[in-house]
Amino acid sequence: MKAIKTLCIALLALTMSCSSDDDTNTPNVETGFFPKKITKTSVTDPTVNRSFNYTYNTDNQISNISIVLPGGEVFRNYNLSYNNGLLTQLDAETIVYSYGYTIEGILSNITLMFGTELVILSVNHDQTAHSYSFTLEGTTTVTLNSDETFMLMYENDSPSNTTIGYTTIDGVFTDVAPQVALQLTLAGFQGLDYLFFHPFQVQGFIHNGTEWTLTNTRDDNENIVTVVASSPFESYTYTIEYEQRELHNL
Repeated sequence: MKAIKTLCIALLALTMSCSSDDDTNTPNVETGFFPKKITKTSVTDPTVNRSFNYTYNTDNQISNISIVLPGGEVFRNYNLSYNNGLLTQLDAETIVYSYGYTIEGILSNITLMFGTELVILSVNHDQTAHSYSFTLEGTTTVTLNSDETFMLMYENDSPSNTTIGYTTIDGVFTDVAPQVALQLTLAGFQGLDYLFFHPFQVQGFIHNGTEWTLTNTRDDNENIVTVVASSPFESYTYTIEYEQRELHNL
């Protein structure tokens, strides 16, 4: 009887040990915070009020951007497609942007399709200056940081000139892998709103000679939850909501 008791205790200890090992070997899942909704409001000009809604694919890349007006009307809708980690198409419904790359993954051309009309823009990449430029109703040049992950300057001789002041502090889109083509298309073609949505915290920028200052507020997770963008003439408030997603490498 004593031998049976001893055996039972040994088996119980072995079971507990295995369970403990299983708990110890369970991998930690690293998660990040991804913007799912950014609401823009203005007291002085309510016509600009809208929300930017973001959907992600299984690789944590932005797959859809829907801009919705306060009454629920969809103002703009973008569907995004990728291949080998790079943005290959942005379908804006009335215009489809397609992107071509070199074998090294450098953006080399942009094709704009308006119904049956096709416009192909060659993109010149200056590796030394870390800039991309193309010509469409004026030459547009986008200058990026040294590892070419985010925009520092947007210039267009139409004219339009924007210089961005940034920090090394994590920004709104710090967990979203940067896409040169997306930055160029949205911040370049679509307007100033996208300049605030950055992988690093933006402190301010100068647009066509007008200086904008940005005030960022963070929550307990150190995520930026409000951005107030102010110029001498107008002020916008952006409220950011996040979703938590599992991080993984492409």
